[in-house]
Amino acid sequence: MLTVRGDRGAVIVMLAALVGASWGYLVYLSREMALMDPMLAMPMARTWSVTDLLLLWLMWSIMMVAMMLPSAAPMILLFASIQRSRREQARPYVPTGFFIGGYILVWGMYSILAAMVQWGMHEAALLSPGMVSTSAILGGSLLVGAGLFQFTPLKDACLSTCRSPVNFLSTQWREGARGGWAMGIRHGAYCVGCCWMLM
Repeated sequence: MLTVRGDRGAVIVMLAALVGASWGYLVYLSREMALMDPMLAMPMARTWSVTDLLLLWLMWSIMMVAMMLPSAAPMILLFASIQRSRREQARPYVPTGFFIGGYILVWGMYSILAAMVQWGMHEAALLSPGMVSTSAILGGSLLVGAGLFQFTPLKDACLSTCRSPVNFLSTQWREGARGGWAMGIRHGAYCVGCCWMLM
């Protein structure tokens, strides 16, 4: 049976593999798009197909994993440590994997919304072929909106929960794999609440 240090190492390797694979895909995608004609890099000059929308959602989802999973790593590692101490005879991988899965699910759902907004902006010709805003008013409004959101009570409430893994785990704890799934979803929802406008 693995030690606590071995368990922690396994969770770190799992997180590093997920984040590394996500960044690898994004680098590959960036290089592929750089080699393409800008007018063909994304299907901007025509109506998007369902496949285009699915690929856009995939890109958003992987980008969310690459950017947000590292920020959740302290919470995930603490969750795994508590799992190990509470279940001496059981390995913490399964509940921890479900916690990670729940967290990623929430960001995947957010990615659906982001892809749909991007599609809508494409349809309204508010994005250039390089996926840059064609409207100074829209760009400025988004920037001001993101700035103002930083001062809202919703942002403050979500951020205070995300900043305190110990408080979150002590008040939201659920046992087992199903509990890990529910806690991952809840933690992911707080993270989305903090960052959705910036994204």
